[in-house]
Amino acid sequence: MRRRSSTVTKTRARSVSVSVSTALALCRPWVPNKAASLESLPTELLFHIVLLAAAPHTPTGRRLGSGAADSDTDESKIESAAPPPPPLDRHTLRALALTSRALAAVAHAVLYRAVSLHELAPAERFARTVLAGAHRGLTLAAASSSSPVALTFPSFPPGPLPAPALGKSTTRLVLAAPPAPSPPHAASAGTSPARLRAAHERAQRFGAAAGALLALGPHAPSAPSPVLAALRTLVVQADVLAHLARAAHAHAHAPPHVVPAPSELILDTCLPAPAAPDAPSTADAPLAPLAARLTHLVLARPPQKWARPSASLAALAGAPALTHLALARRAHANEDNDAEFARDVAAIVSSPARAGTLTCVVLVVQADAAYPAWRDAHPGAGGDPAEDGDARDPETRALEAYLSTTHIWARLAALARDVAPPAAVCVVPGRGDAWPRALRNAARPGPRFDSAVFLEGQSGDLWEWARTYELGRRAREAC
Repeated sequence: MRRRSSTVTKTRARSVSVSVSTALALCRPWVPNKAASLESLPTELLFHIVLLAAAPHTPTGRRLGSGAADSDTDESKIESAAPPPPPLDRHTLRALALTSRALAAVAHAVLYRAVSLHELAPAERFARTVLAGAHRGLTLAAASSSSPVALTFPSFPPGPLPAPALGKSTTRLVLAAPPAPSPPHAASAGTSPARLRAAHERAQRFGAAAGALLALGPHAPSAPSPVLAALRTLVVQADVLAHLARAAHAHAHAPPHVVPAPSELILDTCLPAPAAPDAPSTADAPLAPLAARLTHLVLARPPQKWARPSASLAALAGAPALTHLALARRAHANEDNDAEFARDVAAIVSSPARAGTLTCVVLVVQADAAYPAWRDAHPGAGGDPAEDGDARDPETRALEAYLSTTHIWARLAALARDVAPPAAVCVVPGRGDAWPRALRNAARPGPRFDSAVFLEGQSGDLWEWARTYELGRRAREAC
């Protein structure tokens, strides 16, 4: 029998030759190349990268902060219909902050670029952390100086020490105090005097935190607040500023010189006139430092009690740098006050002190409580934009059709025609939920504040939209 031969193949391991220089390089400890690291990127690009990494993720096609109101007067339904957008991803920002000091500084700048304070505890914590960090920095600067400087800062509840630069990157700040029950409402609801005193104390403490952040009132530090270093947009309740103005006037408190100041101020309603008649014309007016460089002012809704628009300007020491002004007036209100409102606006526009500076005045006529019933009774008032090429949506068309028959619309339209350039007066329709919409827009983590807050679905720049709308409105009236 023939024996079957078997062949065994042996595989020899392939030798790898490594040079001496490569071996030495592999043995050396790794040293990061700073030129190729993430921190070496330009600050603007690094800021944008961190912002994209921490941006909230939402389902495709979902609009944040959208929702219509059934009533023009029930703001509780408006606020609950559209919750605020989700905040930035704090876990991502925390992970980036632990990577390096450079990324930690950028993460802090992204996180605190837009700050919304609606409750007492967050307001006090933010004021404490901002002022404590500023106190440490100023103390170090004063220690190295030949002339010591006495620094005073308000006291807040104790807490952990903050980052030294906290607040210096805040470009948008929202101060909306929690609602406090009024005495008549509280008495009818059976609220005890102790709860009323507690609510009053919370309001006073919230005002103290706001005054510390804005360097206003008796609780202002002796040095300007770090928040004012980069603050561009301030969204605040008129009651908060009025409280600070009254407290500063009662205590004869001279506010520190603040440079710079916010350029955009969004108020829920009008400010009361100053107590002292000479306050608006002097640099010692309580709100004068806040309005020193104010260029854009928006009053989101008319006051509950009649007040002239010029009273708000007087409370802001005249707002000498004002270039854009937006005022709201309710339809079907007192016609005598409508006439007074139109005369007051005409006096503001034609004032010699504002010649050449005030370039755009937006007059928003807001629908009253009778509009929903009128809208249901006139289903075809919105028309079809595809038929006549009108770019307005059906709801805006119906709103203008309703408001154009009111007394205040006719008065303001005549005023807009009589104003000579370069000032431009724009008469536009609006809803009564502008203030809740402003709060929602301010909470969005965008680089700029969306000032178009008077109509549902409206976005972008209020002033450009109003100018375009005014041109279309005049063309429609001419037809």
